[in-house]
Amino acid sequence: MIKIGSAGFNVDIAHFLKENRMKCAEIEFVRQIYLKKEEKIAEIKQAALSNRIQLSVHAPYYINLASLEKEKIIASKKRIINSAKIGEAVSAKYVCFHPGYYHDRDPEKVFEIIKFHIEDIKEQLKENGFKIKLAPELMGKISQFGNADEIIRLNKEIKGISMTIDFAHYFARNKGKPDYKKLISKLPETFHAHFSGIEYGDKGEKKHIDIDVKEFDKVLKELVAQNKEVSIINESTALLQDLLKMRKVLDKYQKD
Repeated sequence: MIKIGSAGFNVDIAHFLKENRMKCAEIEFVRQIYLKKEEKIAEIKQAALSNRIQLSVHAPYYINLASLEKEKIIASKKRIINSAKIGEAVSAKYVCFHPGYYHDRDPEKVFEIIKFHIEDIKEQLKENGFKIKLAPELMGKISQFGNADEIIRLNKEIKGISMTIDFAHYFARNKGKPDYKKLISKLPETFHAHFSGIEYGDKGEKKHIDIDVKEFDKVLKELVAQNKEVSIINESTALLQDLLKMRKVLDKYQKD
């Protein structure tokens, strides 16, 4: 099954999603982890459960597991772990995060650094009995670690994690010439994803914009053809309006 849903979640959004047969949402900790009060956490969890919404959480954007400064790596890991704690509390399936930057170093060296720290985070979550899955994101800027091959390789080499395939980032990183069939053929049966429109240049992603319906149709066509089970979060600038467009396209391929 393919699920679609919103970047951002509250009780009102939960009702919107249910009314429009949308079954996932992502709690966005863009600059900070704002969800701390127990009663608010309980409210969010109940809104998701009662409306049958699969949740994920997005850790704060300022994360760099390959920083040249040790203190920034420590802080980054703490942000991911704290995001995962909230995710676990609301029964989220995934914690999505931006892995880091190359800093003009050999990509293979950066891969090993980031892999080491993700494995350490995974073990810390396991020690606390967490079920939430780490889901490093496919990134859109050329300077960022996390092209498609790197994210897929992390998933293969670190047992028990997942991934966030941002199709807009993939589009930007490939300068508007994505090969969705090839990409999706390399992905596991089940994974997490993002979608939006995107502006890009020689250095990759510039900014997210409204969705391109035809591009979303191309993605869905391949996901269905290859029998993938995926939750797709809309990160466009016209959040709810574009979700309705996405719902219409999804209805061509799946009735639920």
